[in-house]
Amino acid sequence: MRYQDEIFPQHLQKSLNDLRLSGISCDVTILVGGKEFIAHKSVLSAVSPYFRAMFNADGTFKESKEDKITLYDVDCDAVSAILKFIYTSNIEITEKNVYPLMEASNLLQIHSLRAWINRYLQSTITTENCLSLYVISNLHDYHDLSQNTLHYILLNFYLVAEGEEFLQIPLNVLVKILSSKLLNVGDENSLLRYILRWVKADMQNRKEHLDELINMINLSNVPMQTLLELKNDPLFKTSLKNKIETYINGQLAEKYQEKKETHSVYRIEKWENLRYGAEQGIILAIGGESSGMASRSVECFTLGYESWKYVIPQYIHSDNGPQNMTVIPAMRCARYNAAVASDSYNVYVLGGRNSSHYLDECETYDIRKNRWECLNNVPCKLEGSGAVIFEGRLVTVGGRNEFGCTSQAWEWNEKQNSWRNFPALTSPRSFHGTLAVAGYIFALGGFDNDSEKALRTGERYDLNLNKWSEIRCMHEARAKFGCAVVDNFIYVIGGINENSGLRSVERYNPETNEWFYMAPMSVPRHSFSVAVWEKKIYCIGGSDTIHYLNNVEKFNPHTNRWHYFLSMEVSRFGLVSATLLVPFIKNNF
Repeated sequence: MRYQDEIFPQHLQKSLNDLRLSGISCDVTILVGGKEFIAHKSVLSAVSPYFRAMFNADGTFKESKEDKITLYDVDCDAVSAILKFIYTSNIEITEKNVYPLMEASNLLQIHSLRAWINRYLQSTITTENCLSLYVISNLHDYHDLSQNTLHYILLNFYLVAEGEEFLQIPLNVLVKILSSKLLNVGDENSLLRYILRWVKADMQNRKEHLDELINMINLSNVPMQTLLELKNDPLFKTSLKNKIETYINGQLAEKYQEKKETHSVYRIEKWENLRYGAEQGIILAIGGESSGMASRSVECFTLGYESWKYVIPQYIHSDNGPQNMTVIPAMRCARYNAAVASDSYNVYVLGGRNSSHYLDECETYDIRKNRWECLNNVPCKLEGSGAVIFEGRLVTVGGRNEFGCTSQAWEWNEKQNSWRNFPALTSPRSFHGTLAVAGYIFALGGFDNDSEKALRTGERYDLNLNKWSEIRCMHEARAKFGCAVVDNFIYVIGGINENSGLRSVERYNPETNEWFYMAPMSVPRHSFSVAVWEKKIYCIGGSDTIHYLNNVEKFNPHTNRWHYFLSMEVSRFGLVSATLLVPFIKNNF
């Protein structure tokens, strides 16, 4: 009989901290800013790769043989708080200490603390601090924080640009902002005013960048009067004045319709350069097995559709709904039981199988281009793998083929256009759930090498330790289930075990390592896909163990209730899904 004492690790940690506070068995003193902190080399090495390398017994660093070490360029209070965190798992993050903690945790490579700092800072984003927070997050390689902060800046730019912090941002940040079509600003005239405000805040050093910045404005949408003023302004170079003249002529042609050809070209460019201030989610249902055959097709749903469709809007208008509909191209490769990962604008589909064999082909769909493109094949042909975007990287883990399940994992190296090895799972699994949350990758449930036996076990990847470790087991063993993250909680839904299909739903709290039951689905469901939209979880297609399904159920985690939703056009088994974003335009065009 296997027995696990859930309380023992807490007792062990408390005892180690008592030893530290009493000075018992401590073998190193850390000197920071005139203060001394005693600790145990083995404990520090277990948590921090920085200390592990420093204290390595091979003697690479002189500190491995010394009982006193000095840390430079870090805050002593931050080091004190981090040592307490190492020994107790507790830390208080405040507005005052968060940035010193960020610097110290980066130096000491305490990744689990990075996750808490990231979460704290994301909860504090405002129009007054978002720009500096974006700069700092890039400086310290907080990828998720950087992406979320930039998105916040773009959605609230009309407020951000009025603040004092805007006048202090470096040129590269302003260029990054202006490069985005998503930019919530009243109009290009307002954007011009913000640029001039930024330049005039340091005219001597910034005036040389004025032409570059003005060129990033959609001049086709700037009023005639403003264009005339720019044309006559001595600050601008001749090349820019010539460009402004072109747009003046374009506006005249549009107004008086003197030259239909010029008018047409001008209108096309005006649309292509149109900015938008918001976005709306679109759920994609991709591939799967339908009518006994692997499918390449994609259907979608968004607000304003009366049913699922095979066409996607170029944008959504606040008054007129979805506009400029185009057919969603089919995948290059028909497949089901594939792995999937997505960000705001791209979905990645990896491996799976078709009607006759396992696949290693990978492809990605960009909603902005409405196009599928191929990536290099994954190193192994697999179905039932998991995939996730983690710290800006595409990672795939586990899966199975005719030789059984694998624990192997790979990471996509975009610069080299190739796959490289990623730390393997602690045990083989397939048809498991894979998610990224709280600074970790989680792999949950699935089948082991015995394809009939579902697992209760789960594990998480710690970037700090560069390895996987077990977490608390789910209440029920399950495979081929759905999983999603909402508000930093993990939800596992339905699936199948060796006995039957499942309706049950469990929620996992990464902070406490605990599972809780939630309201079950209306019917058992497995081999379905999951999408999250506006903090609701959509369970799409799959099988009820008897029939392939085209119906959809929606779960609201905040009310713990299920609701029926519009059914897809066709039944799909082993499909994948993603929620991507398209422009939402409020102004008339």
